[in-house]
Formats: sequence, structure tokens, C-alpha cells
Amino acid sequence: MATLGSILAEEHRNPELLERFRKRLVAPRRAMLCRALSDAISSGELPAELDVQAASNMLIGSFYARYLSGDQTPHDWAECVLNVIWPAGDSRT
Repeated sequence: MATLGSILAEEHRNPELLERFRKRLVAPRRAMLCRALSDAISSGELPAELDVQAASNMLIGSFYARYLSGDQTPHDWAECVLNVIWPAGDSRT
């Protein structure tokens, strides 16, 4: 988070730093998350109509929000957020 803050602070003077950060770190990790969500859809663990991009944004954003709040992030945080997106008891599938 500290590195990201520094990169964002330099965005206007050195926009290539943010672009490089997005290309080398953000994009590959977002792709891994999207693949994991897509695999969960394929296996029936998540509903077919789940918007993978929106869900990945919500998951990533929730980690940033949790960090900024100063609260510890529980080990099952991603599962907690997914349960908000699509509760286990939902019978839509």
C-alpha cells in the first residue's frame, strides 16, 4: 500500500510509473483473480450470471477499504465479501 501511495503521488510527474505498476503487478493479479472466479463459475460454486469484473473490483476494493480503516483483515475476508455478493443460501443457480 505504501508503494502504491508513492506511485499515485507521482502520477502527474511520472505517469510511466503508474503504467508500469499496472502492467507488471496489477494486471497479472487481476487476471489471476478473474480466472479463479471464472473457474468457480464453471464448477458451479458461483452463479453463471456473476459479473466477474464487478466481483473482482468489489473484492479488491474491499481489501483497500479494510486496510485504510486500520482493521485487521480476516483470513476469510474474500469469502466474506463473496457471500455478500452471492449468499450461500441463494437459490438462483
